This record gives sequence, C-alpha cells and structure tokens, in this order.
Amino acid sequence: MRKTSAAALILVILLGGIVLFFASDETSRTGFWGFVGGSKPLRAWTPATPSPTLKAPSAKPQNCGLLNVTVLDVGQADAIFIKTPGGKTILIDAGIYGRAANILKSQKIDYFVATHLHQDHIDGFKYLEKNVGAIYDNGDCGGNKMGTMLTTYEGFWQTHPHVAVTQDSAVEFDPCISVEFKVAYDRPQGCWTSNENENSILVRITYGSTSFLFAGDCEKNCEYTLLQQGTDLDAEFLKVGHHGSGTSSSADFVRAVGAQYYAISVNASESITKGYFHPRKASLTNIFGMGGFSEGTRFLYRTDLNGNLNYVSDGKTIRKSAYLTSPTLTEEFSGYSDADASTYGPIN
Repeated sequence: MRKTSAAALILVILLGGIVLFFASDETSRTGFWGFVGGSKPLRAWTPATPSPTLKAPSAKPQNCGLLNVTVLDVGQADAIFIKTPGGKTILIDAGIYGRAANILKSQKIDYFVATHLHQDHIDGFKYLEKNVGAIYDNGDCGGNKMGTMLTTYEGFWQTHPHVAVTQDSAVEFDPCISVEFKVAYDRPQGCWTSNENENSILVRITYGSTSFLFAGDCEKNCEYTLLQQGTDLDAEFLKVGHHGSGTSSSADFVRAVGAQYYAISVNASESITKGYFHPRKASLTNIFGMGGFSEGTRFLYRTDLNGNLNYVSDGKTIRKSAYLTSPTLTEEFSGYSDADASTYGPIN
C-alpha cells in the first residue's frame, strides 16, 4: 500500500514538473532542452492561432483615407504617382526627363521605386534630387550598361537613403497599406545580364480587400520564374508589363493576376518611330481573352488614348475616374500585325 502511495506521489510530482516546465519562459530552458539545443521546439499552430503565412483578406484599417493611383501619360515610358491613405507619396518609375516635370517638380516624393534601370523608367529622377525621401531599386544587379545616365543615377542614389532590393520583401511605407516587392532575380540563377527588363521589381500594394500590381517591364522569363515559384500575383489592378509588348503578358501570367482593371503606359506613335510597335496584339489578345470587357466587368485603358489614368480605392472597391471611357476594340488593338504575333514588325 505504501509503495502504491509513494508511486502515486512521484507521478503527481513529475506531472506537476512537466506542467511548470512547459509554462515557463521558453528563452530560459535548461536541462534536456538546453542539452539538445537550448530551447523548446515551437508549438504547432492551431486553428485558433492562424499561421502568419496564411492571412485572410484584411479589413480596411481604421482612420485611413483613400488610396489614389495615377498612371501618368509620359509617352513611351512609365511613371506612376501614388498618394497613400495615410498621406505618403510613392513614385514608381520616373519616365523620361521632361515628361512628368509638373508632377515631379512640385511633389515631395517620400519613396521612389525604380523597377529597373532603363532610361524610360528612371530618367526623370533628375527632378527628384531635392524632393525624394528614400530610393528602392535592383542595385544594378545585372550590370546594366547605360553609360552617363546610369553613372549620374548612381550618384543620385549615393546621396539619399537607398535600398537595393535583392529578394521578395515587404516594406512599410504607410501603416494603412501593405507594400510588397516581388522579383524573379532572387533565385539561384541570379540576375539576367543580357536583358534588364527581366530584372524588374514588381510592386504589389494591398489596401483592405483591394490590390494593385505594377509589373515594370517584366518579360516572359521573369513572368515564368515568378509563376514557377508560386508568387502571389493576384490583384484587381494590373499595370501591364513592358508597355504591352508581345514579350510580356503571357496568358498564364495574365490569368494568375486575374485583374479587373488593366493600364498600359504607351505611346503608339513614338513606339512606331522607335520600332517597338507597342502594344502588341499578342499581349492584348491574352488580356482580352480573360473575358468580361464587352460586358463591362473588366476594363483596359491606355495613356496614349486616355491620358492620365486615375484609380481610387477605399479599401473595399476600386473605381476609375469618371472621365475614363473605354476605347473601341479597333483603337485598342491599333492594327498591329496579327492577333497571335509575338515578334516586332511594321503595321500591316
């Protein structure tokens, strides 16, 4: 009888010790856990504690205003001006010098994101020298050969807070929104040295249940890599990659984004002069293949046909400015080559 009581007492003491052990501070483990590694293994996530990598769509944060996105009409180039719900300003690319002068000279830019180091995306930085807070770019990871312009740009980033984006990452520009950088060059193969477009930083901005994706000049190798890595590209708005080039906007990429609004920053006349012939029917065909354009549930606009493209999110829905009216299909396709063409060439 005494042995049974003693055994029971020992069992109670052991159970009590185990409870105290697991309730104690995990950073001060000794004994067995200290011997095997210094800390107790992390507890498994339970349904009551959602995994931080599986977030449900967020509700609109309190005391936040509107998110304003304007794709500026800067010709055959890119410049997107964003006013966040908390009053911060973001410029994604700066176009060619002189095109966005009125905006860039008069605005304080809190954050400048150069998607990649081509002239039609960064040349307008010359207006930003006194008005920019911090700069984000790919750090010239591909060894871009842009001569004097790139040398001048490097001097610009050396005199400002500068971040070279080396992998997918999240940044806090405004607590009201989520800003993510998505890149294809943070993979084992490194950066593309022969095509700077593939080194584009894609920017995804989420506000409440709405999201915007800005694709820079990401071409098919970049798109394919992102898709293969399972990158979350879902967005209601897509700034179409590479001015609507046939080397971008593959059908799989367009489907993965699944946007309602599409914006192309382009100038057909300049594009013809330069021999690009943007936008190509190949990319437009993939976009229109999503359906819903004739029914008015999807919309595509071009800066050369519509001017500045303005979109506003209240955290629940995205709406376009009232002046934006959809061009006809004939205008959208511009008569360039055949619907399945992916090579550059003259207008038929």
